[in-house]
Amino acid sequence: MANQILLGRALDANGYIAPAAKATIYADGTSTLITVYSDVAGTVVAANPIVADGDGFWPQRYVTEDAKAAVTTSADVALYTLDPAPTSQGTGGSASQVSFAPTVPLPQTNVQAAIEAAAALAVSGFAAFGLGITGNATLLANLDATGTGAGLYRFDGTTTGTYPTGVAAGDTGLIELWRQAGATAMMELHHATSNRLFRRRMTATVWGAWREIPVVNQATVEGDIIYRGSADFQRLAKGTAGQFLAMNSGATAPEWAAVQGRVLLATKTASASATLDFTEFNNALYPLYEFDLTFVLPATDNANLLMRFSTDAGATYDAGATDYSFAVTSKAAGATDDSYDSPGAPALGLAEGVGNAAGEKGICGRIILFGSPDATRATIRSILNCFESVAGHIEVMDGVGARLADQDTTAVRFLFSAGNITSGTIKMYGVI
Repeated sequence: MANQILLGRALDANGYIAPAAKATIYADGTSTLITVYSDVAGTVVAANPIVADGDGFWPQRYVTEDAKAAVTTSADVALYTLDPAPTSQGTGGSASQVSFAPTVPLPQTNVQAAIEAAAALAVSGFAAFGLGITGNATLLANLDATGTGAGLYRFDGTTTGTYPTGVAAGDTGLIELWRQAGATAMMELHHATSNRLFRRRMTATVWGAWREIPVVNQATVEGDIIYRGSADFQRLAKGTAGQFLAMNSGATAPEWAAVQGRVLLATKTASASATLDFTEFNNALYPLYEFDLTFVLPATDNANLLMRFSTDAGATYDAGATDYSFAVTSKAAGATDDSYDSPGAPALGLAEGVGNAAGEKGICGRIILFGSPDATRATIRSILNCFESVAGHIEVMDGVGARLADQDTTAVRFLFSAGNITSGTIKMYGVI
């Protein structure tokens, strides 16, 4: 292989370009002409002297020995001499054509072969740490050893040390060990017979406790819950609205369950309100509803408390002249028993003659609504106590009522027969 001779750009004594300058090549330090080549392999002989082009640039030429270059103008006027002439080893050749001084670890004789051998040695050198290999990682003898090099290792039934709870050496698996310093490191254990993953840290040459990292299937959605299953972590898909989290019958895993008992759905507080409307129905979940009234006071004295139903979530309320039927019996201290009823009315009557004078606090009690879902006939049972407008009597009113048509009730309205609702609170509960 030949080396490229480097002549620079041909310039005259004034620094101007010397077109068609000539460079005669001799053996270094002599006046003996040597062979010049036009290829890096040193096989194609070229003219000597070498002639520059019109811009003073020389063609690529190669020599196989140290050389001297005597540069003249195109008219053979001497310009300068390069002795020795600089060369560049193997310029234009591939790495396999560049010589390499062999060593004991790398006995190759060219750069390409030496690079490939060094890369192979590097990979095999990391094999002891489980890196750069395609087969089994190196077996780790003791998990708790503090001087193990960073790398990837496997463990089996012969490996000793401290294992996470529920993991045994015979389960087999992979250990990742990454050192931060001589006395600090991090270890991860991948369990081969499940999806369990563990991590622990070494501090001051002492391994800490194992911690388990939750690993679950992909495609989780907002609201999902992760829990520990019998073998590894599991994902519980989110429940539906109104459900609650419970323990299964075997007390081994969580599950979603329907709400049992009484659930507060809405609270409405009157403030000179024409009506108090409740649209918070979930008839797919609740078979009945309860309404608790606390000191619901009319703005107009001697008004009756009424109730109406809706089948379109409160857009409209049934108020036909014969839509409802109700019956209420009442008893006041020191007064005659009374009744309040109608076989056909534009609203359910709940209480009559409610007072609003000083010291008269309105109505308290509970109303139970049955049969609101599934297009059945909605009925109520009411137990109320109220302050009458007559002589400030406190009176108990016990009533029943119904919508005189089968329908799916999805809202209810409370109102007085005259005037607004001055104050008071009504709470709506769903009951399962």
